[in-house]
Amino acid sequence: MSIEIAHLFIWLSDLFFLTATWDASTHIHTPSSLAFRGLYRNGLATVGPVAIAQVGQLHFDRFFMGARGIDLEASWTNANQLETQLKHAAIERSRQVCAIADSTKWGQRGFVSIVPFERVSTWVCDDDLPHNARSAAENAGIELLLAS
Repeated sequence: MSIEIAHLFIWLSDLFFLTATWDASTHIHTPSSLAFRGLYRNGLATVGPVAIAQVGQLHFDRFFMGARGIDLEASWTNANQLETQLKHAAIERSRQVCAIADSTKWGQRGFVSIVPFERVSTWVCDDDLPHNARSAAENAGIELLLAS
């Protein structure tokens, strides 16, 4: 997901792209990109106390995140607790949170909660998102961007 986002915005000269995903960092070749340092887990994403400390020194305009599941009771969830700790740190330092999660994630729960449902400002999803999910987003003040 990080690679696709980077390619969408790479033409913006004033954009600074920071990623915790090793795969994305190898595809982005601009003077305004940086990858976290820390422990690499199986999915080649950086996690751990070094990465969290780095995030704690930064300020973000917008944080893009993925989610394993979205449920009104459990909110936005993930499968990996270490990765979620890094997301928590980035969310605390971000003005806006943008979730990128397809319609199959609605009604699913991951292992650990990432953030309350209403803390997400924008949700990028496919057009198959059920009506109840659309209503929940609207009621929470989340801007829906639906790809067809």
